[in-house]
Amino acid sequence: MGSYTKLMYLCFIIWLWVGGVNYLHIHNDMKKMSTELRIMKEKNEEVEKQLQIKVKELEGLKKENDSLVRSNNYLKEKVKESISNKSKQLSSRGFSTINPTFYVIATAYTPRCDGCTGITKTGVNVHKTNKKIIAVDPRVIPLKSKVELIVDGKSWGYYHAEDTGGKIKGYRIDVLMKSYKQAIEFGRKKVKVRVIR
Repeated sequence: MGSYTKLMYLCFIIWLWVGGVNYLHIHNDMKKMSTELRIMKEKNEEVEKQLQIKVKELEGLKKENDSLVRSNNYLKEKVKESISNKSKQLSSRGFSTINPTFYVIATAYTPRCDGCTGITKTGVNVHKTNKKIIAVDPRVIPLKSKVELIVDGKSWGYYHAEDTGGKIKGYRIDVLMKSYKQAIEFGRKKVKVRVIR
């Protein structure tokens, strides 16, 4: 075998060896890439599953929110309806607003007056209650109403319309006092009342 042939043969061997090594490197790189792609695909699938779960959760929350909104709107309508009915009821009794304020002529009485039993029209025993009580005309102030009494520009607090009286007609009230002296001192006044309920 000539020198040239040997040289060519040696070059061919080197070429095969280098090619084989490169092939192995390429093969290993491709295998590694394939593994990485598979892992990425699995991660993507897991992320997609989580996203689907979150979407379902959001859809559930949206349904709950829609239900709450409907319930809230229903309650608002019921409250409006109740207020409207109450307003109509009060209007039919001489009131123009929910918390009307107006002037009345006020006198005073005691539970020990002639003909008094100590029991109000609504059944309250005035000797056993701490309530501040007034007698009213139910056509103007409904019985059981709670009213604020304003005398000479100062609030006397809250009184309860629990009684009526033969002379208490229209815009008049009778304020229950603990003693005859207090009733006489009160006398007859023009006072302001504010109906609370």
